Amino acid sequence: MEGDDSANTSLNVPAQGDAGVEASQNDEQLTRFQVELEFIQCLANPFYLNHLAQHGHFEQKEFVNYLKYLLYWKEPQYVVFVKYPACLHMLDLLQEEVFRRELTSPMCAKFVEEQLLLHWQYYAFRKRMATPAPPGAPGTQPVGASEEGPGGSQATAADGSNLTNGHASATAATTSAPNGDRQVPV
Repeated sequence: MEGDDSANTSLNVPAQGDAGVEASQNDEQLTRFQVELEFIQCLANPFYLNHLAQHGHFEQKEFVNYLKYLLYWKEPQYVVFVKYPACLHMLDLLQEEVFRRELTSPMCAKFVEEQLLLHWQYYAFRKRMATPAPPGAPGTQPVGASEEGPGGSQATAADGSNLTNGHASATAATTSAPNGDRQVPV
């Protein structure tokens, strides 16, 4: 039996449940998680996708299978780590062979970039319009409300112009429309 113990010691076989092995496996899992997260987020860059397409990566079956494998990032427990949600949409699009093939063109990458920028601009605008201002925030005073209180004579519109009897005063700046039909407040 003593010979058996020396054999295990000389081979450096770790004991079951060894903390060093578990720590090593955790480090490997953490590194894999970080590498996959970084790669996933790179997919939000259309010019990176163009680079991958021009170098033939999307033609390799192994790479296409890797893209399919990465779809697990869309699950709720993983999506919380993603900073650039457009990358998940790109990952969906990369499942389509036609999209992968079109990405070899720089014009396609430019078009995708423009569409992303338009989406972000419209999303920010739509979000601002949908979010009501909290009560008491600057510029939220109702039109015609008095600055001096209920019995005051001076009122201010939401844009800061003075109101008299609920109408803009003559001192408010206005400009004519090019056709001269209407007065437009400035």
